[in-house]
Formats: sequence, structure tokens, C-alpha cells
Amino acid sequence: MRAKTAGSPNIGNLLAGEGIPATAGFGPVHERLHSIDERTRLAELPQFYAVYQRAVLGLLRAGW
Repeated sequence: MRAKTAGSPNIGNLLAGEGIPATAGFGPVHERLHSIDERTRLAELPQFYAVYQRAVLGLLRAGW
């Protein structure tokens, strides 16, 4: 049976599901998480995407 997660997906859950140890929580600044007026600094998304892309490509080159 495969593990299931509840709530918002994140890269930590995705990597852990593939057997890659990961720590969730790295990402753009956000405020009022899970509230009616939740918000994130969207201008920061490209830099975090680039970091995750480099990490995943590095893992793939390493044979994960």
C-alpha cells in the first residue's frame, strides 16, 4: 500500500514519496497560511523553481 498525504502538496512530499530524504518548508515568503486572506510573494517563485530544478536534475544525474 502506498502512503497518502492530506493537505497541500509540496516538493518534500513528492521527493519523500520517491524514497528521497527531503525537508519541506523551503519556498517563497507567505503570510496567513491556510486563512481566508492567505498570500505568497509570487515574484519569488522563479528563484525557488530554479533551486528545485537544479536539485532534481542533480539527483537524476546521481542515479536516484
